[in-house]
Parts: sequence; C-alpha cells; structure tokens
Amino acid sequence: MIPAGAAPEDEDEFLRQLVDERRVVIRLRVDRLYGTALDVKG
Repeated sequence: MIPAGAAPEDEDEFLRQLVDERRVVIRLRVDRLYGTALDVKG
C-alpha cells in the first residue's frame, strides 16, 4: 500500500493506477444488505 509519509498527490496517482489496472477491491462489512444485485462482467 501507500507509505504513511506519502504526499497526497502520490496517493492520487496510486489510486489512478489501480483503477487503470482494474485492481480496485471494495469490501463492505454489513449486517444487512438491501437492494438489487449488480451483474458485473469482467
């Protein structure tokens, strides 16, 4: 991940690179989830 002392612009570039490489993972911890499932084709 990003070093603790990294400048904000370094973090922005790192996150852009993750998105470009399609390596972004979002994990949500929930007790209940309401709504519709999304079909995501990779």
